[in-house]
Amino acid sequence: MASIDLLKVDCEGAEYLLFEQWSAMGAMPKIGWIRGEWHCRPCNVQLHETMGGTHVFHIDPNDPHSVGHFVGHRRPS
Repeated sequence: MASIDLLKVDCEGAEYLLFEQWSAMGAMPKIGWIRGEWHCRPCNVQLHETMGGTHVFHIDPNDPHSVGHFVGHRRPS
């Protein structure tokens, strides 16, 4: 996988599966900036797990709504 400067993700709930796959493939360190929309508040734990090791990130809780935004950038090496 080539490096990606900015990845925008809005997959109507499938973003969690994508992040798990990218993490398993070792692709997360190749993504500079990530910006997206989450669709499952309980599933945000998966975002923490898949982005936490490689990216500094923020997940907007957007209470009381069931959708919100997240943004992250690759940790400096």
